[in-house]
Amino acid sequence: MDNIDHFVEILLKEKGVTGVDEEVLAGLKKDLSSRLVQFINKRVIESLPESNRKELNSLIESSPVDNIKIQNFLSSHIINLPEIIINAMQEFKRLYSGE
Repeated sequence: MDNIDHFVEILLKEKGVTGVDEEVLAGLKKDLSSRLVQFINKRVIESLPESNRKELNSLIESSPVDNIKIQNFLSSHIINLPEIIINAMQEFKRLYSGE
């Protein structure tokens, strides 16, 4: 289980989502995971200097997409990347739980 899956499970438990059919629960997890990843990606891109966004776009649009290369690019151009990801996850949790 990766960090996103674990985080989503915690969110659902804290929200009180229990006793749900396994198929429904799997759908909820998939949807929430997708929304979380999109939210994190948005915050990461917002943190990237404008001058580097075109290069990032080129990496994303390359075929085949090299996720390691993208990760290395982001790590080298965003000094506090782990902090940005953590803050995005915390913000998502606040929004999801209605705090």
